[in-house]
Amino acid sequence: MTASLATVADHPSRRGLPPEVTMRARRLSRAYDELGVDDDAQARVPCAALLTEIATRLADIFGRSRQVAITVSAGVVLLPSDVRRALLLMASELVINALKYGYPAEAGGTIAVGLAAGDGAVELVVEDDGVGRVEHYRAGQGGGLLEQLGVVLGATIARTQGRSGQGFRVSILMPVDVP
Repeated sequence: MTASLATVADHPSRRGLPPEVTMRARRLSRAYDELGVDDDAQARVPCAALLTEIATRLADIFGRSRQVAITVSAGVVLLPSDVRRALLLMASELVINALKYGYPAEAGGTIAVGLAAGDGAVELVVEDDGVGRVEHYRAGQGGGLLEQLGVVLGATIARTQGRSGQGFRVSILMPVDVP
């Protein structure tokens, strides 16, 4: 992912892109670089700031022209770096899918991302108020990656309609020992 974004920003064929687009791609690339850093395997690392950075940068790059906003509500969640990586990759895939399928053409709206820990579990929720529907979900829309990462994490993934009666809501409940 990082290499792809760096290519968007730095490849000679992209020199015609407005400078702010390449700057946004570089910022997102740096966030993914940070996600790839392995800390001490025993140490727990915070999730909220990096989740906010990645989700906000994705919406800034791919949703701005369609007036798609993003809100992130993340409590204090500390996870081993490999678990954080898998969970934030899931969040990233869900935000990308919401941007891609929830808001076609010029349809604007809001994607809400939430992350909370409690009772020995972490819950990630990504919900959009777009036009996507649960019954239109197909594995080719990143579902395969979500399912694989879910198995690795021992997570339960539930897909439902958004609270507004439109859109898509994905809850990922993952058991962890929360300090």
